[in-house]
Amino acid sequence: MKRTALLTLVLALLLTLGATLTAQAQTDQGRFWYESTIWSDCAGELIDLSGYLHVTFRMTFDNAGGVHVKFQANPQGITGVGQTTGNVYRGTGVSQDAFNATVGEQYTVINNFRIVGREPGTSMMVHSVWHYTINANGTLTATVDQSSSECR
Repeated sequence: MKRTALLTLVLALLLTLGATLTAQAQTDQGRFWYESTIWSDCAGELIDLSGYLHVTFRMTFDNAGGVHVKFQANPQGITGVGQTTGNVYRGTGVSQDAFNATVGEQYTVINNFRIVGREPGTSMMVHSVWHYTINANGTLTATVDQSSSECR
């Protein structure tokens, strides 16, 4: 769902603003409530996460009609509880998405997120790469979706 919302936002921005011939930059930040349930292979259970994310979003439009976006989110008090064990987890570090795009070309999003458990071997790093190709009509023509997690 996150990827679909992000893709829709990016396509709308590209189609609306991609024809701009003057370089422009904009930076925004805010604090947003985050809530999600994830499966952890490392812990062997579903974890209910919630808390705030501090988000910084920078978007630059270049003279050639491209857009360059950097999105950073760092957890601020995100905690989780294992549905089976009741073990406590916390979200740490910085999750970053960065991509460059032009209508008729392609873009890539890379995301890293850590969930830290108190019990040995229950922490994990989630790494995702999403790559999209969009034709000149704004139609999505190819995708790559690779995700992996590593127990730590």
